[in-house]
Amino acid sequence: MTANYVVLDAPDRVSLRAQLAEFRPEVAEDGILRIPFREDTTQALLSRIKTPLSVMRLHVPALEEAYVSLVTDVGAEGEAT
Repeated sequence: MTANYVVLDAPDRVSLRAQLAEFRPEVAEDGILRIPFREDTTQALLSRIKTPLSVMRLHVPALEEAYVSLVTDVGAEGEAT
């Protein structure tokens, strides 16, 4: 299923990761952080950041994206049986 997440990066990645450790960010190959969030955690997450950011993008799936993900997941389950 698709998920909400925020993509963050900073010139000082060590400080950014330390500030966001409790959110258990996923680290992409290029070092950018991907952090899942719920509607009620976005402000809490962003308010903790003191490190200047070079990237900040929110990903909130559109209805079409959620539908494609759902159909793909159901199709994959049908093939596995």
